[in-house]
Amino acid sequence: MTIQENSLIFGRNDNSYYLKYGSHIAGSCNGLMCLFSKFLDKPHQYYSIYLWNPSTRKISAELRSFHCRIPQEHNSSRLELFKFAFGYDDSTKTYKVVAYRVEENKDSVKPKSEVNVFNFGGNSWKNIQSFPLIPLNWLDDSNTSLNNGMHLNGTVNWLAIHEHFYSHYKYESITNVKQFVIVSLDLSTETYKQFLLLKDLTRCHAFSRFLSEFVLWQMKEYGFQESWTKLFKISYQSLQFGDAFQMVCIYKNGDTVIIANQFGQSAMIYNLSDKIVEYIRITNYIEWFYHANDYVESLVSVP
Repeated sequence: MTIQENSLIFGRNDNSYYLKYGSHIAGSCNGLMCLFSKFLDKPHQYYSIYLWNPSTRKISAELRSFHCRIPQEHNSSRLELFKFAFGYDDSTKTYKVVAYRVEENKDSVKPKSEVNVFNFGGNSWKNIQSFPLIPLNWLDDSNTSLNNGMHLNGTVNWLAIHEHFYSHYKYESITNVKQFVIVSLDLSTETYKQFLLLKDLTRCHAFSRFLSEFVLWQMKEYGFQESWTKLFKISYQSLQFGDAFQMVCIYKNGDTVIIANQFGQSAMIYNLSDKIVEYIRITNYIEWFYHANDYVESLVSVP
């Protein structure tokens, strides 16, 4: 993506790859992107995994496929049986894929989860302990990449809520920041930890009916609640994206932030110092802008 003459330009050229049955992004790490494709052959759903380096234009052959049986009572055309995350285990110098799904149990209020880890070093899948808390939006059929897990320093992290057992959640009913929990999976030990959000979030109008500003916080020291630091805040009046605003991505360069939303073909450049907003148009607009992922270039070889 480049910025030129007040417009965002997305290049197509030879950067696009078309995999059989379509593909989705599981994650990006060290210059490699993990892709997965899926197809339905009732009563089973099949998945295939690939690695791709956009910088070298190299894509792997199918690394490992697996399948699962679709429960009869589910509408399989809309069911996202598995979601995927991708990361790197520094202790063993291997890449890993996390595949997980959540099943609602008719006989119990609380659903159960299944979590599997694929180790590229051993070329095998391993079933591990289920989630201590169910991640939010685990069955969102409108966005296959929503809350898929964020890789950071050898861990994969999901946002969850205490006592939240349903596929969709009404966020306006959340009244206390203590309901939020970050569930973190250590790819080295394949065990979980739980982290709380910042203590002072309730004083930032995060739970007010009259939302007035967008605030971005960063955990400066991973795992320590006291290290949450406010990076910046922008008033919704300045954004002027309407009620349907949803942040897709932010690129921070000094005092400049670029924010785009999923609707329309525009974005904005916001200067944090003088609070000046400049709206820019998006050219070559393509659908995957809604599913933007971070990527850092490298020349790492594709296995």
